[in-house]
Amino acid sequence: MEEGKEEFIELNRKLFNLMVDFGLRALKSIQAAKSESLNPIQINEIVAKEIQAVIGTLSDPSFVDMVVQKAEHDFYQEDTQPLQI
Repeated sequence: MEEGKEEFIELNRKLFNLMVDFGLRALKSIQAAKSESLNPIQINEIVAKEIQAVIGTLSDPSFVDMVVQKAEHDFYQEDTQPLQI
């Protein structure tokens, strides 16, 4: 039971860091197109919108179906290779 809890915590940490990476990607992309630095309000809005967009993608039924199919495949095949999309 404790191992499952630790695995869940680790996966949450990875998910958090992945979401931060999405936010940083958006900030870098927008900053590259602007001559002035982004202010804290812009940073907040950009990151919040990016995270909302990512969550929208994750909630899309077709994306959920792909995740289910990949998890089922990996479960039976013991294959944890990244899915090529």
